[in-house]
Amino acid sequence: MDAVVAIFGNGLFWLFLCVLLIVVCAFVILLLRDFSNRQKMYRKFSGHLEEFVVVLSHKLEFLYGMPQYMSDPLFEQLNQGKTFQDILTANNWARMSAYFEDVEKHFDLPFLFSFAPSDENGNDGEVKNQWYEMIVSIERVSSFEVNYVCFVKNISKIYEIRMEKERVREDRDWLLKNTGDFLWQFDVENRAFWLRTSIMDETHHVFPIPAGAVDIHGIMPEEDYALFDRIVNERVKVFKEKGFGGDPFETFRVRFYGSDKNLVWYGLRGKVYKDENEKFWFQGVARRMDIAMDTVVYNDENSKEIMISSFWELPDVRIFWIGRDYKIQGCNQAFATDFQIIDTRETIGRTMEQVVGQKFLPYISRILSEVMNLGHAVSWKGSFGKKGRLLMFNVVPLKTTENSVSSVIAYYLVLDSDDFKDET
Repeated sequence: MDAVVAIFGNGLFWLFLCVLLIVVCAFVILLLRDFSNRQKMYRKFSGHLEEFVVVLSHKLEFLYGMPQYMSDPLFEQLNQGKTFQDILTANNWARMSAYFEDVEKHFDLPFLFSFAPSDENGNDGEVKNQWYEMIVSIERVSSFEVNYVCFVKNISKIYEIRMEKERVREDRDWLLKNTGDFLWQFDVENRAFWLRTSIMDETHHVFPIPAGAVDIHGIMPEEDYALFDRIVNERVKVFKEKGFGGDPFETFRVRFYGSDKNLVWYGLRGKVYKDENEKFWFQGVARRMDIAMDTVVYNDENSKEIMISSFWELPDVRIFWIGRDYKIQGCNQAFATDFQIIDTRETIGRTMEQVVGQKFLPYISRILSEVMNLGHAVSWKGSFGKKGRLLMFNVVPLKTTENSVSSVIAYYLVLDSDDFKDET
């Protein structure tokens, strides 16, 4: 009886063991199948993965890497038994060796290196360089031995984009330096002016105004800012009504303060747009307009015209002339800008009151009438507008052959005491 029980017990044990082995085998088979399916999927997308891990011995010998099916030229060569010393150029290998010697001092500092893989025909250096970023941590195997766990990322695409951006930036800076242009941006909501690039003077030296947010009232006269502000408002209105920011090639002229507070004409082009936050911006380019400087060379045939043209374009001198009906017959841009007029032709045929308004009319109407009636030049100077401002006003009659006054031409300067402060 005991023998039967023993045999029966042994049978149950072997049966249980067989069932357990079958279950284990089935489980292993399922795991292998799942692993195989995962590897197939991984191979399909491995060409799009840019990160992998390699483990090196303390002698920088390759031990193993993960993931196994990584499709990367550097990983493939390491997996074939090559060392970094075999793969890298002498310069890159010297840098990497120095990096590993002091790796404990800069675990968070990535190491950047490159190598030129062989092409499919085995010609070294024929394929463009691959760039990598590596971060290293230490794994202690024993008290005498360590391994280096290296997280490596292929940044070739990122590097190419970065270099292309750098080339574009250098080309842009070179273009702006040779044209005297600069890029600007205006925050419509906050009325903040941003320089996207630095401003350069006539000698191509950078002003001491870095790119970034600047006080627009400190870099242009208040009259020019008023004109700029008017244009911004008009462009925003057009954008809201029609969905576009106006003609980006339409140029308007304003003056910026140059070196030593001298005024320089710039032609501005720009357009209004809305960013992803529905915020309005006015952005464009400013081109230096050295018209007077470009026309100082003349000959006997055109000397009078050239001198008049040069004088006409001076940013400090305002010029206009009127007929006996006190309507404007013409003016220069400096005068038009003072009263927020974009095109000088807009002033022709308008009265002085329509252009300058009641605020400034008393300063000049008396002098204009005196010159019209008496027929001789008149000069006047005195305070003008805000405190610290001085107006220097001159009016000259233009007479007919019968010695009667047909019209008068006026020119004036506006001086500000702040322009003469020593800022050194």
